[in-house]
Amino acid sequence: MRRIAFLWVALLAISTCSLAQPAQPKARGFDKGSIGIDQKLGDAVPLDTRWHDETGAAVTLADFFHKGKPVIIVPVFYRCKAACLVVFDKTVKSVMALQARYPQEQFEVVAFSIDPTETTIDAKVTESAINKVYADGAHNEAEKVSDLALARQSWHFLTGEIDSITKLTTAIGFRFTYEPDIDRINHATGIMIASPEGKLAGYLLGSDFPAPAIRNSLQLARAEKVGEKAEPILLGCFMMDPATGKYRIVVQQALKVGGIGTLLVLCVSVFVMSTKNKQRPRKGGNSTV
Repeated sequence: MRRIAFLWVALLAISTCSLAQPAQPKARGFDKGSIGIDQKLGDAVPLDTRWHDETGAAVTLADFFHKGKPVIIVPVFYRCKAACLVVFDKTVKSVMALQARYPQEQFEVVAFSIDPTETTIDAKVTESAINKVYADGAHNEAEKVSDLALARQSWHFLTGEIDSITKLTTAIGFRFTYEPDIDRINHATGIMIASPEGKLAGYLLGSDFPAPAIRNSLQLARAEKVGEKAEPILLGCFMMDPATGKYRIVVQQALKVGGIGTLLVLCVSVFVMSTKNKQRPRKGGNSTV
């Protein structure tokens, strides 16, 4: 019975991630021209911005920048049930592949929430889901212990006030909108690679981040060099469907072109773990991103 119940939870989670349709956005609140990622190669990220990590400790962005270690920056919305799950899925797969094949590669992964109402609990739930992916990929107990230690060492999950969020998203060129009437965040998808000194060295846009491309950007960043601009791609929680002229959740497209194994694990993990934590609901309580 427990196995059957788990399967139902899995099916519910993946159907929620792939089939949920957003409410029609308000014209005055939704402006597709305000959503996107401007590639600010060579610019510095605000290392003095203040955050809280997944343990609740007060930190600054500078705490994750160390000599010789570039940083993968992942702007997300932890309670997102669409594109952000795809971003985590693709990023964790590539990062795990890099760490397995090139254990000498040293880098940090810093995910931060673009939603100031999210808390340490949201960050902790996401961290637990990522750790589960690492643990499930291990072949034995010793490897599991090693992989979990690597995950905790590499990944960091931040939440912060609107001032820090605005400074960082502006610095990396991450443009998004919020519709208060229907409590929805509209955003594009992509990750950024910063050098150990905090200079933006590369962008990977969309929802697919191949391990070789990430490694190339990391190597450039480690040498304090700047890569070429990535091909612009507007993917995110909304994208234009040329057949209908309407916007729809991009996770549906991502699920068609990519594997759903890790995404399923993330969906189920976030669902199960979130039920174990009392979370403060967002205003309106019906976010679709």
